[in-house]
Amino acid sequence: MSGNKKLMGLVGLLVIATTILSACAPATPQVIEKEVVVEKPVVQTVVVEKEVVVEKEVPVEVVVTATPVKEPEMPDLDGREILVGSETTFPPWEFVDENKNIVGFEPDLLDEMCKLVNCKPIWKSVSFEGIFTSLIAGDFDIIMASIHITEERDKIVDFTIPYYEVGEVVTVRIDEDRVQSYKDLLKPGIITSIQTGSTGEASALKFIGIPEGQLKRYPGLDTQFLALVNGDVDAVISGNASAESYSKVYEGKLKIVGGKGKDAWFVTRSVAIVVREGEDELRLALNAAIQKLKEDGTLDRLLTKWEVE
Repeated sequence: MSGNKKLMGLVGLLVIATTILSACAPATPQVIEKEVVVEKPVVQTVVVEKEVVVEKEVPVEVVVTATPVKEPEMPDLDGREILVGSETTFPPWEFVDENKNIVGFEPDLLDEMCKLVNCKPIWKSVSFEGIFTSLIAGDFDIIMASIHITEERDKIVDFTIPYYEVGEVVTVRIDEDRVQSYKDLLKPGIITSIQTGSTGEASALKFIGIPEGQLKRYPGLDTQFLALVNGDVDAVISGNASAESYSKVYEGKLKIVGGKGKDAWFVTRSVAIVVREGEDELRLALNAAIQKLKEDGTLDRLLTKWEVE
């Protein structure tokens, strides 16, 4: 009986202990589902007025300092005397005035050239016939006589750069009706005057083809035109400048045929200074002077002064 009582007591203690432990154990958490609302961000469109900035050009003063262009130095002939051979019966190009001085367009031109390249011109009046042979022989240093450049001459001498253009024309007496152009010089009975050794002579023979029997040769322009005025010949072939000049000398007695001005030119040629072959220093110095006088207006001024047409 007492053993049962002890057993019953132990069971009771166990029940009490279990009750106490149950009361002290942590409670099992309850999971509560809660709806979470996530708010979407509100996107606001904001229009920002853009300020347009216009760039204004502000003029900037730019100072440019130009580097002076140095003109090329002119050649220096060291005061060299230049002996000039010329047929001085050719106004206004070169002629002898009342004081026995050789004057005209080309003497003035050479004076200006020598100022630039330091030389001294000395003029010598010679016959045109044989003038090239005399140059080659050393009788003078250059020729200035409205010399025309031709292929034949270029084979035996040298030329500077040209400084003028001329035309060859035909001059007749004022009452001459048979000759209206250079072609009429071929008519039988027409006697034409040419200057010996001139380009007019070459034109008469090679360009026009005038028979020898219809040609008369004269040493100078003055004798050519005097023969025409006196009726010894019917026509003269010459450069336009000499034809115009002698038409003024014999005013009212002569006329140029073939048209007015350049229309009367049946051949056009360039005028230059003639130098012996191999005289390169002299030729190049003269070239430089001619070019300078072309550029600075001196050449045109001299042409106007002497009424070279």
